[in-house]
Amino acid sequence: MAKKHSSERAGFTLIEMVVVLGITTLFLMIGTFGSRMIAGRTTKIEESFFVNLRDEWQSAQFKAKASQQPLIIRIGDNRTVSFTCDGKKDVIKIPTTLSLHSTYLLKMNSNGNISPTTIDWYSTVGPASYRQTVQMGWGLYRVNRKVE
Repeated sequence: MAKKHSSERAGFTLIEMVVVLGITTLFLMIGTFGSRMIAGRTTKIEESFFVNLRDEWQSAQFKAKASQQPLIIRIGDNRTVSFTCDGKKDVIKIPTTLSLHSTYLLKMNSNGNISPTTIDWYSTVGPASYRQTVQMGWGLYRVNRKVE
């Protein structure tokens, strides 16, 4: 038997292809801009954490000086930063996007001074890292963000 040729063609029409490409482009745009918005919000959460850490650090210095008692700072235990002075403990939760390679135990003297140290924080956003450098003497520190 001989096959009959059909006048219908197998394949997509131009309109079908334009619709599919339009929908694909729409999904890609939503994914791209959505991920940027989420990354922006997460970066704000990390910045807020470091602002809270700075405020709590300054408060801890004041408490150590006022009570004339040394203060213990634990960083990384149970994803928290804790400040313990005279039996009282203040805790800050570490955002889930930040991690440390190890835990840190720092001692702030009764005059608010602390030994110099460097703490490297790693972020899943970017990816980026933060280097917290505690300066000798005054117990001050600074945080520098580096995008990798």
